[in-house]
Amino acid sequence: MSDTEGKPDLKAVKAEIREGVDDLTGNLQKAASSLLVAHGGAMLACLSQLKDYSSNANLKHIGFVIAAFGVGFLLAMLSYIDVAVGRSKLMLGIYKADARAFQPMPLMRAVTFLYFSAGVLGLAVLGIVWRFFWF
Repeated sequence: MSDTEGKPDLKAVKAEIREGVDDLTGNLQKAASSLLVAHGGAMLACLSQLKDYSSNANLKHIGFVIAAFGVGFLLAMLSYIDVAVGRSKLMLGIYKADARAFQPMPLMRAVTFLYFSAGVLGLAVLGIVWRFFWF
């Protein structure tokens, strides 16, 4: 990782940082994709139950659950987009060898959106469990 004079090899350092950024952003995009699928699938399942809304009293407050899954889906979508934009900023900083691209870290907002999306998913599931636990 260094040449004969003791200086670090810039290509090797860039490749190592690029690999780390790829791993990090890949994991964040997988998390966002998983949350998109979870919220979308749950929202679709709730929407499919609306046909029985008038005949089933247990579906009385399903609108709150649909809204929660919708909000979580939007947060996951924003996170997915923010990860892609943050990755572009970081990669551009690597190619230009500009450390300022990492300050402040462009992915922090995306991670915050992921946490909120996962929290909404957890609360919605807990709400459903609480509602139907008593049957």
